[in-house]
Amino acid sequence: MTGAELLDTTLELARRARILLDDDGLKIRQFTALRTLASSPLRVGELAQAVEVRTPSAVALVDSLVERGFARRRPDMHDGRVSVVELTPAGRRILRRAEQRLVEAFDEIAASVELVPPGVRAR
Repeated sequence: MTGAELLDTTLELARRARILLDDDGLKIRQFTALRTLASSPLRVGELAQAVEVRTPSAVALVDSLVERGFARRRPDMHDGRVSVVELTPAGRRILRRAEQRLVEAFDEIAASVELVPPGVRAR
């Protein structure tokens, strides 16, 4: 596979991911936040860093997840001035469904793509 082909494949994966996530009513950033929160609750600032957005954008992102019932805020046990964001059962369900749909779609693509090992050029 050439660099140009890999770029085309990457862009196609991103396009398909956006479409599939949109079917579940999710944006890429929301999906990324859900995946990040699946491993452990985080403060908003930590989530911002993990999903590579500024804190005000992370606040809006968390607000959107809370409004939809996918996440909740709770007081930090160590610092009552700060809240921690965690997934709700509904958030875990939507994340599992979205991941399953993405993996199935990417499995189809992977079956049709032959990757060239590093250091080996396609002829």
